[in-house]
Amino acid sequence: MLRDLLRGDRERYGLTAEQAARRLGVSRSPTQARGTDNEAVEVAWSDAWFLLAVAWATQSKNLEFTSGVQADLEQVNEAADAIDHARLRPEEVEHAERLLVPRFLRVTNDRYELTSEGRDMCEKAETDDVVATMQRLRRLLGEASR
Repeated sequence: MLRDLLRGDRERYGLTAEQAARRLGVSRSPTQARGTDNEAVEVAWSDAWFLLAVAWATQSKNLEFTSGVQADLEQVNEAADAIDHARLRPEEVEHAERLLVPRFLRVTNDRYELTSEGRDMCEKAETDDVVATMQRLRRLLGEASR
């Protein structure tokens, strides 16, 4: 089971990203932030994963993060699969939407796009290593949402 989790095949066991991380002993514990109606919302690893997946799904042909380009949930999930070898679970999408809309993402007719602030955040977090990018993005989300 551990080998499958390490390969990112956590869906096989019906685990969220946080549950899989706990099983592997990886720190993906949530940090506090503020949601759209100003209640405390925890920034989960899957929130950064969702934001990065939208960024990847809406990249321009020259691989720059863009605002104004939209992607549906299937395109976002394809990007999420490329990032973490798994698809986003409905509860992860719902949590991410509560935290990220409207400041970092816009949703129009079930299609997602980065706001300029979301694009800037993804560019600031970007590294050559996707795990490092995810960690930086999650930390930046926590800092920006306080």
